[in-house]
Amino acid sequence: MGRGILILVGVGAIFAYFVTNFVHNIEEEDPNVYGVDENNAKKYAKYYSKDAIGDLVLDPSSISIETAKKVWASSPIKNDILDLFPKFDLIKDSIKSRLKNSEFKSYLLKKIGEIEDSFLAGEIDSDKAKKMIENP
Repeated sequence: MGRGILILVGVGAIFAYFVTNFVHNIEEEDPNVYGVDENNAKKYAKYYSKDAIGDLVLDPSSISIETAKKVWASSPIKNDILDLFPKFDLIKDSIKSRLKNSEFKSYLLKKIGEIEDSFLAGEIDSDKAKKMIENP
């Protein structure tokens, strides 16, 4: 009986060791697996400011749409927008209030409208719609 418990504890410890190493290796290979890349967050911090109530506001007016897409990909605002899905009216209102007027803001609102139309028509599912919002 005592030997069986020791073997069970040993097997459990070995299993825990392998799981821990597996997760650690995944995190080393792709640091974005569990969150926003910190280097990009620091690099793109210059495009953010806070509004009167303390919310982050993105100002992509001084950059190209391609650069703005990269900023958007690591943006905490994007994550807030995704939390509003599938309430497209709230998504649009949030974009209007949290992005300063720019070519990218117009582009993003147009894309959100297209995604909404496709989603409501049943042409795309919610997962596809969210991915399209993440990478417009």
